[in-house]
Amino acid sequence: AVRGVVVMWRDAVPILARLADVRRDVVLVTLSAAAIAAALLFLIFRAAQARLTRQTVELVESTRRDPLTGSLNHGALVAHLADEIERARLAGLPLGVALVDVDNFRLLNDNHGHDAGDHALVAVHDLLSAHLPDGVVIGRYGPDEFLLVAPAGKVAELEPAIDGVRTALADLSLQFETTERLPVTISAGLSTYPDHGSSVT
Repeated sequence: AVRGVVVMWRDAVPILARLADVRRDVVLVTLSAAAIAAALLFLIFRAAQARLTRQTVELVESTRRDPLTGSLNHGALVAHLADEIERARLAGLPLGVALVDVDNFRLLNDNHGHDAGDHALVAVHDLLSAHLPDGVVIGRYGPDEFLLVAPAGKVAELEPAIDGVRTALADLSLQFETTERLPVTISAGLSTYPDHGSSVT
């Protein structure tokens, strides 16, 4: 026989509502954290990619540059000259080329060492860079030679620019250790495409 029934009852709606709120907050926090992490990773990878791209460009460019003067090296210079000759051929325009040689360079190296020769090369390169008109490309063609490539609009300015360098060199002399000050001079040969030749060679 049933003597009595005790029933305990509680409305679960508020509890379930609070659980739903907690679940929603957890989802929002998780999604926010994921979004922030994704944004940070994106920025980190983008910065890393930009750095790798920049380093790759610098590495490729370093293979085209003379380490002493920073100008184009022999291979890059010949490639540039070939491109410019082809461009001049297609456009029917002239192209100026000058080969500048540092006089007595071997004697300077033999008597005063390679540092002295390097110093002379840098001095000549800096003067050439300062006197050449914009658009003329300079590069180190040989151990003591620089090659200048002038596009059509600058061909007429090439010879006066080299004369300016020769004049400036008259005021330049180098001293190594206890030696007297030594003058630095250059010799230069100028030619024009297509008047003096139709190919790089």
